Amino acid sequence: MTRVSALACTAALGLGACQSHGKKDEGGNAEAGDAGSPDGRSAPAKDDRIPAISGSAVGLQPGYLEGALMSASWRAGAMQEVLQSLPMSPREAKDLAEIGMVLGADPRVDDVLAHLGIDPNARISMSARPVVTWVAELQQAVATDSPALRELREHARGGHHEYDDVIEEIPSQQIEPVPTPEPAVVPLSPAAVALDRKAKSLGMHVRVHVPIASPGKLDHLISLTNQQLQSPKWATTCAALGPVRACGGQSDGVVVLRDVPGGLQVDLLLAFTGDYEHPDDEFRRAAIQQALAAPAVSAAPTLAALRGDGVLLVDGPNTVTLLQAAALSRAVRSLTDDYDDGEWAQHLRERSDVITRLHETERMFEGVSVELQLDGDSAVATGKWLPTALGRQRMAEVFELTKIDADVPSVAALCDGALICGRSRGLPDRKRFASLATGIYADPELLQRSLDRHENDGAAVLFLETWPNAIGTLARLPGNTIKPPESFVVQNVIDVTSRVLGAGFSIRSLHEARHTVTGDWVGYARMSAADLSAVTGFLQMVDSRLSPASIPEVPGRVEFTPIPDNEVPGNFYAIYDPSAATGDWGWAALADSDDRVRWLAGLAHDDGAAPLLYLEIGDLWRLVASFDEGRRELGFAQSWLSRRWVRGQVNLGEGGAPEVRMAMGKLD
Repeated sequence: MTRVSALACTAALGLGACQSHGKKDEGGNAEAGDAGSPDGRSAPAKDDRIPAISGSAVGLQPGYLEGALMSASWRAGAMQEVLQSLPMSPREAKDLAEIGMVLGADPRVDDVLAHLGIDPNARISMSARPVVTWVAELQQAVATDSPALRELREHARGGHHEYDDVIEEIPSQQIEPVPTPEPAVVPLSPAAVALDRKAKSLGMHVRVHVPIASPGKLDHLISLTNQQLQSPKWATTCAALGPVRACGGQSDGVVVLRDVPGGLQVDLLLAFTGDYEHPDDEFRRAAIQQALAAPAVSAAPTLAALRGDGVLLVDGPNTVTLLQAAALSRAVRSLTDDYDDGEWAQHLRERSDVITRLHETERMFEGVSVELQLDGDSAVATGKWLPTALGRQRMAEVFELTKIDADVPSVAALCDGALICGRSRGLPDRKRFASLATGIYADPELLQRSLDRHENDGAAVLFLETWPNAIGTLARLPGNTIKPPESFVVQNVIDVTSRVLGAGFSIRSLHEARHTVTGDWVGYARMSAADLSAVTGFLQMVDSRLSPASIPEVPGRVEFTPIPDNEVPGNFYAIYDPSAATGDWGWAALADSDDRVRWLAGLAHDDGAAPLLYLEIGDLWRLVASFDEGRRELGFAQSWLSRRWVRGQVNLGEGGAPEVRMAMGKLD
């Protein structure tokens, strides 16, 4: 207890640490071409390694549906170029060759678009919307365990038959065995049949619009498609739709191809649950007829403003509607399955409740958008979270970053010549998010259990809408989840981590031999000297004692201890800078050896203010080839991967909302 108390006191010394300080070397340790300010401040960090997307807005496209949960479009020619440039394994090449035999053109080398009569500069567009016509009625039936639902459940499990009560248990030796009569099948009532079919009609409607420059060139492919789709299961619906190019489906969906002005339209109705005996009923028939009549979106400013060769927008609330409907449909199906013991049905009902509770809160965001721009071997993509009205009001309050002068190695210094590198300027104060932790987000244990049991649905809602609320949950930790004295230690670890000014790493090389990874690497976290002392205190608690180290090229006091991991040999270093007018500062560093610490100390510095987070792989093949399995599995792609880099970063974009940029290209 004495050790824990002392550690808590030591960590508390850093509570007043500033997020800004001057350079320790007033002679300037700036990046080439940038000098530090006359007052000793670091040079401003550059944010020039990933360009912004430029160009005109795409506008609304024919395949965009009203009420869609997802809308996307892409320039046909750009996508063909990308697909033909990607490396393929022998198996993938064989599969693509078989597709080419059907198309009449080899997708690997031929101009498939010209063969099919598609203008390479035109855009193929698509969208998907939830089909939830009967959701309210089904929710009521499940909530009240309606008579129709009980009838379905009893029918699936055998029901009650008139002979059940008259069969007596008679010793087998007294009578000759007689055949057991088959139970009489009692027909379902119209209400029960309707409820079952309404549940099976819930699903998703997908529309794809393909612009056609030369209509006749697609006739052969459409004819083959129609032959594959045709099925007596959907004969009634297909006959009632009027002129179509192709129509048919399976137990869980139907596809319809029609000519429309300027191109070909594909509509797919996909149900959440299949009906192998009667897929084509009046409810699904009505759903596909409504789908064919569904209008294109007429006003969607955010969607229309997207730019690039490929664009995507995912709507959060409509995605939640789809997830809830899928859970409801499968819950009804589970309740009426004769092999279900009730536990799975309860799980599905709970799933719907969890989705609702995750969604129904003060949300900062309501979806994401992605823009992609291609130029030969280069590609740039930007992903943005779309703010709600509340989000626009509170964006600065929640995400605004404190100005810093962390005096850390620049991104260029860390990354030029590196295999993998990265840098972060420190995260927004998690306490800013605390007010968002309401409802399920106010209970860390309940949130964790819910996400563990329904991780896919939970991940979708958090990613699209409520991840700031989850950060608010973290602001409540440790709370009651951990008891004293351990909670004091956890709280101090969280406090120290939250005050880190910046962190970065640079892996110059990697080598794997006999399950041991070696290489040239270093990573650091920039913090106050008081917080660094707290970190060394944490290490002492796990019996890692630091010893003095003599590295003349590194100014200040240096201590080290070996990393207790034989698979990744290296050392932890505590580096205390010489005292400065702005305070006492230091570095917590991990490195393979003293030489890499010397290298880190000699790098050019800036203020570390941007970007919020940056990651880079300098050469994909060098990384893959560092591991035996990578060379074996991806050897076929060596020429494509060689000298190809990938970069990604997180920034605060227009309006203060987070945005992600990614880029890929080839080294000159």
